[in-house]
Amino acid sequence: MAGLHVSLRSIDGVAMSGDISIDNMMQKALEIPGLLSLAAGFTDNGLAPRAQVQEICNAILMDDSRAETLQYGLPIGRRKLREQLAHRLVKQDQANGATPTPIGADETIITTGSQQALFLAVQALCEPGDIILVEDPTYFVMLDVLRTLGVRAVAMPAQNDTLDIDALDDFFAQLQERGDLDRVRSMYLISYFSNPSSKCLSLEQKTGLLDAMKRHHLHVPIIEDIAYREFFFEAPYPAPSLLAWETPEIPILLTGTLTKLFSTGLKVGWLIVQEPALRQRLADLKRCQDFGTANFPQAICEEAIERGMLDEYLDYMRPIYHEKARALDAGLRENGLQDLGWTWEPAGGALYLWLRAPEGVATGPASDLSRICLEEKVIYVPGELCSAGEGAGRVRLSYGSLTPEDLYEAAARFVRAAKRVADR
Repeated sequence: MAGLHVSLRSIDGVAMSGDISIDNMMQKALEIPGLLSLAAGFTDNGLAPRAQVQEICNAILMDDSRAETLQYGLPIGRRKLREQLAHRLVKQDQANGATPTPIGADETIITTGSQQALFLAVQALCEPGDIILVEDPTYFVMLDVLRTLGVRAVAMPAQNDTLDIDALDDFFAQLQERGDLDRVRSMYLISYFSNPSSKCLSLEQKTGLLDAMKRHHLHVPIIEDIAYREFFFEAPYPAPSLLAWETPEIPILLTGTLTKLFSTGLKVGWLIVQEPALRQRLADLKRCQDFGTANFPQAICEEAIERGMLDEYLDYMRPIYHEKARALDAGLRENGLQDLGWTWEPAGGALYLWLRAPEGVATGPASDLSRICLEEKVIYVPGELCSAGEGAGRVRLSYGSLTPEDLYEAAARFVRAAKRVADR
């Protein structure tokens, strides 16, 4: 993100000095001839549902009664779409054995992607200098939102790159001793196929967290990000959302998106909030920020859900992304990355592999690995960008946008770079 600067020599005439951030990495992917990017979490343009979107657009635009889709909509979003998303969530929680309280359109706000939902949530809950507790690792965009708004991100204890509930009591006690517990205004969790770790939060982790919060009287809202809940490969992860528990003293803000699931360019996300005063605060902020997410993309998503196109598309794309994940995984293994002491786990969904480097191998933006990867014409996201702690020795690789063949080649390039670092 901003503020990380490293001077690198030019590659094929492209200057490599400057801000090493996600935006910068995306730009380098365009500027450096032949570079294969494992950095940006893009989906595959070749898999975009163009035929479905064209059919929906034609149907809407040929229907005189639907001219309203090109007009302003409600600031909180189209009612039917809000009903659909709430109904979808309840069905998913029920499928995991939960009996959630009724949720409907009135509890739901449509946002311009999940990033706006996160921004609104932090605006509604925090003042500069306040604290939000995050997992370690966590979504780098959320860390950027917190920095932008002057809010401190404090990493919760982790074991094997996921929440360590057994260490929470000591962690909360330490916050209390430092005088920080009273500054905590919220907690941010990514429950399903996390970006970047691909981990999910189990039923035991969720209940353990709620119990620990109650023991320490930490009655603050939890922002639960379920953006990748439906982006599984073989089966949904068997844990309900936090809305399945009745916790009036701990309000839940549930946020998700249709961006990664259907079409990234439509930028349609959502918030579900049951607590009335907090929901009104979010709705007021949303209205003042943009007076509502663009109406026409909402109508496209609404129609895709209504016609069953979204579910058909998910069934179609899941095995393809699973093949991509396996191609990257195989490329790393077969080219010998494990032999160098690197470790990782196969992904069960979403778009990422999260790698741990051997002891003593730096992976940050100014590291030898980052520089040599660029020489090998491959790029990754350093773990430091995804951590409110140290994040040292971690690498995020994304397999979303490349073909399986290019992923295998990108893996070979990454392993060559890792071997060159090891040889030093």
